[in-house]
This record gives sequence, C-alpha cells and structure tokens, in this order.
Amino acid sequence: MSFVHLHVHSCFSFLDGAARVEDLVARAVELGLPALALTDHNGLYGAVRFYKAACSASIKPLLGSEIDVQGGHLLLLAKDKEGYSNLCRLLTILHLSRNGGPPALDLDSLSAHSSGLLCLSGCEKGEVASLLRTGKVKAALEAASRLKDIFGDHFFIELQNHLLPYSSSLNYHLSQLAHHLGLPLVATNNVHYLKAEDYPLHELLISIRKIERVGQSKPPRLNAEYYLKSPAQMQRLFRSYPQALANSLLLPQECSLELELKKPRLPHFELARGEEPFGYLCRLCWQQAQEIYGSISSELKGRLEKELKAVKELGLASYFLIVWDLVSFAQKRGISYSGRGSAAGSLICYLLGITKVDPLAQGLLFERFLNENRKELPDIDVDFSSARREVVLTYLYQKYGKEQVAMVATLITYRAKNALRDVGKTLGLDKESLDHLAKALPYISAERIPQAVESLPELDPKEFSSPKVRQAVALAGRLSGFPRHLGTHLGGVVISPEPLTDIVPLERNAQGLVVCQMDKDDLQELGLLKLDVLGLRMLASLEEAGEWVEKRWGLSLELEDLPFDDPQVYKLLRSSHTVGVFQLESPGMRELLSRLKPTCFSDVVANLSLFRPGPVQADMVSPFVKRRQGKERATYLDPELKAILEETYGVPLFQEQIMRILSHFGGVSLAQADSWRRALDRTKPQEIKRVRQEFLKAAQRKGYPQLKAGRIFDELVLVMAAYGFCKSHAASFAEIAYRSAWLKRYAPAEFFCGLLNHCPGMYPLRVLLNEAKRWAIPVLPPDVNTSSENFTLEQQAIRVGLSSVKHMSQRALTSILEARGEKKFSSFIDFYYRTHLDRRILENLIRVGALDSLEQNRRYLLWLLFLLGRRPHQGGQLALELKDEQKELFVPFSLAERIQAELELLGFELSGHPLQLWQNTLEELGVIQSTDLSQLPEGTMVRVAGIKVVQHTPPTRSGQRVIFLTLEDAQGLIDMAVFESAQKDYARTIFEGGLLLVEGRITKRGKASLVVSRAWDLLQVAQGELPILKRERVSPSLAQAWYHGGWR
Repeated sequence: MSFVHLHVHSCFSFLDGAARVEDLVARAVELGLPALALTDHNGLYGAVRFYKAACSASIKPLLGSEIDVQGGHLLLLAKDKEGYSNLCRLLTILHLSRNGGPPALDLDSLSAHSSGLLCLSGCEKGEVASLLRTGKVKAALEAASRLKDIFGDHFFIELQNHLLPYSSSLNYHLSQLAHHLGLPLVATNNVHYLKAEDYPLHELLISIRKIERVGQSKPPRLNAEYYLKSPAQMQRLFRSYPQALANSLLLPQECSLELELKKPRLPHFELARGEEPFGYLCRLCWQQAQEIYGSISSELKGRLEKELKAVKELGLASYFLIVWDLVSFAQKRGISYSGRGSAAGSLICYLLGITKVDPLAQGLLFERFLNENRKELPDIDVDFSSARREVVLTYLYQKYGKEQVAMVATLITYRAKNALRDVGKTLGLDKESLDHLAKALPYISAERIPQAVESLPELDPKEFSSPKVRQAVALAGRLSGFPRHLGTHLGGVVISPEPLTDIVPLERNAQGLVVCQMDKDDLQELGLLKLDVLGLRMLASLEEAGEWVEKRWGLSLELEDLPFDDPQVYKLLRSSHTVGVFQLESPGMRELLSRLKPTCFSDVVANLSLFRPGPVQADMVSPFVKRRQGKERATYLDPELKAILEETYGVPLFQEQIMRILSHFGGVSLAQADSWRRALDRTKPQEIKRVRQEFLKAAQRKGYPQLKAGRIFDELVLVMAAYGFCKSHAASFAEIAYRSAWLKRYAPAEFFCGLLNHCPGMYPLRVLLNEAKRWAIPVLPPDVNTSSENFTLEQQAIRVGLSSVKHMSQRALTSILEARGEKKFSSFIDFYYRTHLDRRILENLIRVGALDSLEQNRRYLLWLLFLLGRRPHQGGQLALELKDEQKELFVPFSLAERIQAELELLGFELSGHPLQLWQNTLEELGVIQSTDLSQLPEGTMVRVAGIKVVQHTPPTRSGQRVIFLTLEDAQGLIDMAVFESAQKDYARTIFEGGLLLVEGRITKRGKASLVVSRAWDLLQVAQGELPILKRERVSPSLAQAWYHGGWR
C-alpha cells in the first residue's frame, strides 16, 4: 500500500521548514509516492517552483497552506482552480487584515471562500486537537462542528503520530470525535525536514526565528519524527486507523488543480468605444514616425511593419500602450524617465517615447527584445527619477485599481554574511567577534565560507578555528540559499486583467506596500505582466540640476534633445575626470576611457559594454583598444564577418552580433538566431551540442563547409554567447551617461548640487564634495541663517544643507526654518530661545560650524550652551555677564578638532583634508600627491597615502585574484591594483584599514595608477606602532633624473 503526504512544510515556511522543494520532490520519487502536497505556513511562496518540480518528476502536485485561524492552525488544500483562487484570497485577507499582531483568519472569511477547498483539522496546534489535549471535549466538538458546517464532506479530522507521550491518546480522542460527528479521518506527518538527521537544522531555524540560543527554550517539535517518512513507516504508525491511511490516497484523487503556466494574463488597455488596442497602436506609431523622421523611408517602413506584425501576432498591443501611457503621464508631469534594456532595440518603443535611443541609427535589433519564438513576455524596464517614482506608482494604482496592481516580491536568501551572523547568534558567539568575522567575508554563498577562509589572505584561519566558529560555519553552509524572508523587488510591479487575488496571495511589506507572495520568475510562470518601474537616482540628480540651471540662468534645459556630437563632452570623457558621470566613474571605467579615448556616441556604447566581467575575462578589451587606436589591424575569421564585426574592429562584443552571425551563416531568421543564442548556456552542454548541430546543418544547406561553420561557432559564437553584452542596453545607458557628462562640462555647480542631494553613484558624499572643490566650486558649511534642508547653490558655491547634520530631526529642521522665516537669527541666545532644539542637536550644530555666522568661537558657544542648560531662563543676563574679553579664554577649535567634528557629524570634511593632519609625517615618509603620478615615468616606485574609497575583486582575464583599490588624498583619487604576490602580507591591512599608506610602482595604461608592493595602516604608522623606513620624497624632476640615469 502506498501513501501520500498531505502536510508538508518546505524552506518557504520561513525559518521553520528545513527542506528545499526540489529535495522534497526528489525524496518523494525515492519513496515511490504518487503525489505530494506543499502546505507552507500562511503562504504559497514556493508553490510554483514546487508545482514545476513535481510535474517534471511525474508526481502529482497538491497545493495548500497551513493557515493561522482564530483558534489555531488549519490545513487547506486546493481541489481545483476555484479552490486555488479562494486559497489566494484567504491568505490575502489573513495578511492584509492584521493590525500589528500575529495574523489570524476569522471564520466568516473562511466560510465565504471555502468552495473548492479541502480542509484538514490541523496539527496539535489546530483548535480541535489543542482543545482535546486540554480535556475540553465539548468545545472541541463545537469547533469541529463549525468547520463541518463550512466545508461539509470536505472536512477531515487529521491524525498525526510523532511518537510523543500523548500521541496515541490524542489520536484516539480525535477518532472518537470524528466518529461522533460522522467525519472522515486522514493520516499525516507534520513534515518539516527531509530526513531524521535534519532535525538539528530545523531546530536551528526556529532558534533564529525566536532570536534565542539553540536549546534555550523547549522546541515546538520535541523529537526528530517530523520528516518525510516512507509509506511503510506511516502504515506502521497508523495500523490502528486503516481508513485514515486510505484517505491519504483518496484526497489527492479529488484534486484536479492545474496551474496554467506561461499562459499570458495581459491587462486590457481601455480606449474609447469602437477603438481597439492594435489599431490605436498602429496609428500612434505611424504618426510619430512622420513627426520624428519627416519622411517614411523604405527601411523605416519595413522595420515598423515587421515590429507591428509581431506585436499583433503575440497579442501585445495593450502591453505597449500601458507602458506608453505610463511614460506619457511622466512626461506631462515633468518626471524624468528613460527606457532601457533590450527594449531599446524596438522602433515601436522609440516612437512611443518609451526609449530615447534611435534603434535604426544605432543598428539595434528588435528580435533581441521580442520575436515569435519567445515564450515569455517581453520585459520593458523604465527608470524614473527616484525622487518622484512614488507619483508614477500612485498613478498605476489609480488607473488600474488596487485589486489589480501590486509590487513584485523578492526572496531574501542566506548568503555567507547573514548566514554566519544568524547562526553565530544562536550558538552564543560573542557579538563583536561575530560582526568582525561576518564583515570580513566577501559576497559569496554560505557554503563557500571554508574555501574562502582557506584561500583569501585577508581572512585569518586562526579566527575561524575555534570549535564553536567551525560549527557555525558548517551550519551556515547548510542554510546556503534558504529563503530567510520576503523582500520587495526594486521596481517590479504586476498588473493583472483580473483581481490579483485570483492568481497569487498578497501581503504587506515592512513599509506598508502590498506585494505578491511570489518573485518575478514565479509570476512570469503564471503569465502575469511585470513592469519594471525603477527609481534611478541619476535621473533625479539630472532633473534637479536642470531645475537649478533654469532657476539661475533662466534657461529651459531639454537634456533629452541634446545631440550626441559635442566635442567638449568627449574631451571630458577622454580626460577620465568622470567622477559623478553615470556608469563611467568607476576606476576601471575611468582607465578604459583614458585608453579608448572616445570621440563619438558609439565609443561610449563600446566603453560601457567592454568593462564587464565577461569581456575582461575573454580578453576583448586590449585588442579592441589597440585596433581602435590603429596599433593593430582588425582581423576576421571569414571575410563575410567584416560587415557584422567591423563596428567593433573585428572584436565580438554584442549579443546582437551573435544573432547576426547565426542568421547570416545559418540562413535562418533573426528570431531563430535569438532562440539559438539563448540556448547557449555553458551549464547545459547538451543544449550547446544540439544548437551546434542545428547550426552546422543549416550552414551546410547554405553552402558553407562544415569546417568553416564549426570554427565560426566554436571560436566566435560560443565565446560571444558567454561574454557578449546587449548593445540595446548599453546604448540606453550611454544616453544617460552622455547627458550627465554634458552637465558636468557645462554646468558643473548645478551638476554637483544634484549629485549631492541624490547620491546616484558609487562614491560617498565626501568624495563628491572634494571633486566639486577640484572643479573650483567652493563648498560652504551649514549655516542656520542661510542653509536649506538639502544642498543648495549660492552664487557659484554649494551650501551644505541642515539635514546633513547628525541627529537633525524633521521637527528640529522645521523649527529652524520657520523661526528663520520670521526673521534671521541675531545671536546664539536668540537662536536658542526661538527654536527650542534638543541639546544634542544644538551641540552638533555648534561643532560643525552652523552657528559660526553668529559666533565663531565654537568652544565658547559650547560653554554658553552648558550655562543655558543650568540657567534656562537667564539667557539675557548671561549675555551681559559674558564680556568679550572672557571669550578669549576659550581657545578656538583646532584644525584637527574641526575636521574630526565634520567627519563625525556630517560624514565629510570641509575645513581641510584629513591627511593635512599628518603632513610632516607624510613628507618624512616620502609620500607624493596623486597629481604627481602623471608626471612621473612608468615604473617609478612611489609612496602614496589616502582615505580608502573603493575596494573590490572582480573577475580578471588571467583568473588570478586582483584587489582593485582606490584611495583619495587632498588632490584627487589614486587607483591601484594589488596582485596575489602582495596580498599574502598586505590584504588584511587593505581590507581592514581606512587610512592607508601604500608603496607601489607606477603603471600607465591610459592614466597613471599603481601596482601595490606594500601597504600599511597610516594611523599605526603615524603613532609609531609600525616602524617604516623614511625616504626622500620622489619629485617629478628627481625621478626623471633617476629614470634617465638607468634607475627604474
């Protein structure tokens, strides 16, 4: 006799279930089970992937959930589509109706949505079982009767036997109750993990959820019997209840639910009566084509007709109109936006104003975005100004209704850092030590921690060697990839043609937004339309910069209308002074700009495409740059490839080029070529083999020798498939990059003000402020009489906003601005009595100089604040008592005190660079400035010092691990590389230090940078803790003399 488990929890019962859905299905196959249910706590988070896995394994999937209802747990299984929708609705009601406390579903809601559901009375925490355990037989009968009234013949009394002292007795009383009420029995095991030996992992998850040490309190499940048992084991446990065993097989037969995966559920775009979406879309496109291009060329006509034909065949007209309507709304409201991704290859998207780059001019392919062979819905990503994204979202909710719009979820899973932290806490590891260990780990999967400790020089194996830490590492590895909790996708929004709760449960996230219980991949499987309504800080920065230009210069700046042909913009890019420029500010990007020396828009597209892990690893960068500079001749495997690869000097770079090669030599459509391209996944060698065979046969039919076609596939197509970048996406980003570079060149003050208020890039505020100073833009401190909330412009200077001051609350800020609106502050005492600020905020304002315009002696003001605290009603008397000569007793803040206060309370320095405090020491150590590097010969050994700004370890062509490091001194940024030879002795210093002294050799691949030989913690050096050999400072003139004298 077989058996079906109907009560099963996976890891999607967050921090409770200890089994992956794929493992549950695999184990069910091993045990010979004909079907399997998934009934996670209060959700269908893993339902789609479980359904797919079960179907692939030829096991019947049953979908349900163990729900918290008033009185206890209840298990619901969906019989059919109606039952599935009702389950989604019940889960939504459960989550959206909670008011702070634990969720609990009321019986009225259960009754209203019971159709199509099977109900099991639940585990020992179910109302019926828990009442019987406490001897409340009458109450248990009443509870069971209520559920029988709701579900009728579809209500079952659930028996479980986990070999606990009370299991047999409880099952006897449950069976007696069922007999009394005429209810059927069903046997289950409350499965929470795969095998008995997984119990410790389950116990660990519960301890993490409760935020307590393992073993600190009695676990909710007292033994290791809550696993996926074999049919034989279940028959032995329930031999006294044969009908309960038989019903475990009968219930699945009642279930006929089939999820209609991949079936599009597209919302209908509402139009005037008599108007249909496709006709309206066609009219819009042809009108815009005439307006934008002036005349309709044969190329334009053919392209637009092809795209419209594909849209009609795939039934996607409403989809394009929904996105068009959204960006039209943004345009009318003056909200900056930009479409990106493969959608930039669509002429329709360009004509509708969704994307900003002309696909015809840039040679972009529609088939990379959409074609008849693609089974999934297309993906149009639109970035909006992050400052006004909420306005766009509100419009979506209002237009399509709250019942049909929700945010997409994302699963926050365990990786190395969070797994070690959570596990370490439950094992009682010291918090400080645990923080240190977790921070030291790179961004890797939790199962790779032992490998990282063994191989990475910045990690000290001794720190991971204690028994408790080793245990934590081992357990963290077992949690790798487990979902920890539900998060919210950065920009994903789903719009449904029907109420979303017919398809997916909804819940509220920590910010109060309604989100689906599934991630983007599962929602796509369900056929739901996802829009990526992303908030891009750079667009907010450019938007604000444009407002400053209009406000200060009276010019209405239309950045989107700028032609991509300004020589001064490309001169700026070639200089590599691109800190703050969108996507072109990283150390690697700046170096590539200085080597590639862009002169046109296509160069920017190439720059963005080349500096990616793939092209770097495939060694595409060096040949591209050499050929771009005329130092190397472009070569082609076959002369016919020139037409396809000439734009990239014979270097395969774009995914669109792969498609063209496959189409040309295979004699197939671009749609088929795209299908082949997407199948070339290195983790699926059989798929690669299939595509190769199909391509070779197709090429032979077109007359190409098999040897030639094989070389083209193996040496070009396979390499490009692994490393090629989407040109449409690069072009979309290049457009924003150009606009930001234009602003930096022509309106730098306005540009930096926008950057500082939105922080769109990789650098912290202090780096942006120092960069602004290097562009001759003064930066003024916060001032209670002039500063606004945020950074503002005064003449050509940037004024720091009051919100930058640490602990500044919105209430305090409002108090200052409202009081100042009446009249400016005349003295500190006037300020004190008119604003009524918290003492801590007052002290911070004094220390950062925000009251210098009223009194420059900050130490005196701190003393006055102290006195006011002791004599709060005698401010006027105090002012009379404190004579000017008494102020002289208070020594003004030193430079060190000012810089320290600014860094502590603002996060950036204004009075001077921190390195100024060690100027004498640095000169004794022979440290040079960042600006000296370009004047010294390549190969010169130098010392530099600075504040660490960036460190990362991306993939490299050689496969060696390289630490790329950027320091900042008073003059600018210093980029450097730390190779493996130096990492053994200095990696830990580099990763842990904030102020570094570095010795290295100058290299000049475009701009000057360093190859690091040695590194020290500057604070330890300055305090004499690390004896460093003093040396003469290398000046450019001295280095030239040494260089020409033979020293190098």
